[in-house]
Amino acid sequence: MEHRYNIQDAILCDARVTITKDMEIKQADAEYYAFIGEKAAAFIFSRLIHIDDLPAFRKCVKYVQNKDESTFLTFRLLHKLGTYSWVVANISDYKGTIVMHITDADILFGFDQNKNPLAERYSDLLDILDGYIMQYDLTTKELLITVPEVTNQLKIYNGPFDGWKEYMLSDGVIVKDDLAKFIELCNEMTEGAEDIKKKIRYNKLFGIEDIDSCIYRCKTITDSDGSRYVLGIIFVMKTKEAVEEFLVSDKINTSYKDFGTGIFNKRAITEYTTKLIESQPDYNIAIAIVDIDDFKIINDTYGHLFGDDVIDQAANVIKRVVGHNGLCGRIGGDEMFIIMENVKDKDDMKGIFRNIKTDLSELYEDDEKHPMQLTCSIGCAMYPEDASNYMDLFNVADKMLYLAKEKGKNRYLIYRDELHHDYVYSSFSGENKVIKSVRSERIMALNAMIQYYQTSGKSRKRELLTNLCDVFNVDEIYIYDAITHRFYLIFGNDEVKVTEYSYIDKENYLNNFNKDGIFVIDNIDSFEGKSPEMYKLFTNVHLEQAVQYAMLHNGKVDVNTVVSFCRNTRRKKWSELEISSLGTMGCLIGSVYERYASALNN
Repeated sequence: MEHRYNIQDAILCDARVTITKDMEIKQADAEYYAFIGEKAAAFIFSRLIHIDDLPAFRKCVKYVQNKDESTFLTFRLLHKLGTYSWVVANISDYKGTIVMHITDADILFGFDQNKNPLAERYSDLLDILDGYIMQYDLTTKELLITVPEVTNQLKIYNGPFDGWKEYMLSDGVIVKDDLAKFIELCNEMTEGAEDIKKKIRYNKLFGIEDIDSCIYRCKTITDSDGSRYVLGIIFVMKTKEAVEEFLVSDKINTSYKDFGTGIFNKRAITEYTTKLIESQPDYNIAIAIVDIDDFKIINDTYGHLFGDDVIDQAANVIKRVVGHNGLCGRIGGDEMFIIMENVKDKDDMKGIFRNIKTDLSELYEDDEKHPMQLTCSIGCAMYPEDASNYMDLFNVADKMLYLAKEKGKNRYLIYRDELHHDYVYSSFSGENKVIKSVRSERIMALNAMIQYYQTSGKSRKRELLTNLCDVFNVDEIYIYDAITHRFYLIFGNDEVKVTEYSYIDKENYLNNFNKDGIFVIDNIDSFEGKSPEMYKLFTNVHLEQAVQYAMLHNGKVDVNTVVSFCRNTRRKKWSELEISSLGTMGCLIGSVYERYASALNN
């Protein structure tokens, strides 16, 4: 069934308007006047066009006056309620008079202007994705496809529908597996289907070589005299590389870029991501939200100008690390957004997130005026595994970011259903959800270490240790070997080198351990007087807190093998659960190390 719109609805459906070259209205139908209202009936037409769109409209009028052909334009037209609505107009010149057929964009493209204001989306979306207006006359069987931009008025195709269909079905245009879908599209158009939605993959189209696919969105319209035609838009989805090249081009409209950082702004990055996910690609898409930790404190301490520099430098780091793996943009004050396509699995993102954290931490470490270690928190989710649409996927990533903040910041969290489902979807209060999620993650990390650490290879051990450190807020793990008199870093920043160990050899150091072989450091400052050598060493490598485990031999504690779990940022005191859990893990890690060292010696 075709759409028929009553004039009382005040929705433009092929309203006919003719104007003079001076923009005075010569003639208009009842549908037009029902839309603009009685008060605006005496206005010249240019007064009804949004001021930002008026230059484009004037250019379009000048174009059709100089060319013996019609063209399309999208612009905002004043509604009788005082708001602007986006419309699509077919504009032509007839003996010096401008003739327009105007249709509300809602009818064509199915947009809800209240929920998705076209003033924020429509025009730029055409530019980002490459859009073409399509009109098929069901009576004459003629098809018109045109570029909607005034500065590039050209008709891509203007002729019989069958001629276009024949070309499209020729060798090499459409991906072979999608030929049947294209035939379905043609049948729906020639039958005048009510609502047409199709995504078709192409090898090339309209001379575009870097095309990926096209999304067709069309509706069949019946105008007041009974004429029927299909109106719609073709969204050309380019390859990721082509879109990125377009977005970073010097010719890009500055409205796509964030003024402060030069990376993509919220509108550009979210539009691209939303449309990409709506196209339902058959590959994984990962999104991540990056938030600078304690940014308000940085602003308050060093001033807003320095805060702006931090945002800019952080954006550059994220863009450099992500590289060709994806695109990134700024979506809030200190929040960045990353989208990565064709991600193999969730483990693929870990290296990128670790590099972002490491590079950010080094930005100001040698800055004498602003001595600090910049850290960030990251939340990540993946399409289609975690959600099937943009809003739900963003919500999951946002919850992971929040949980990363609650767990102590300076970490990344990738959504895993077995760990985070209750946190994201349960009805518990926020605090209870965090507690339950953290407890569940820690139990699973401990179980995995107990089951697999002793028998796993190097890469699997690294994965287990990474998970353990993430859930217990640990930055580095060291092993001290009294036989070789050396420290071994088994997890953490490879650039942190511990070469001084003399404090452990002191006889009184053993007194710090309890009968279970555990020594807890909640605040390194408390050792400045009683153990200056240890204090100097740990402050040099930015250690603030630690849980150390000394292996038991013959039922007694000694310091022949000591496993240290270290934090570089001071947090609340170690909990009893954290102390006992890390003590158990220290025993496990130390036992594996001693067996390995013994085998080497033998």
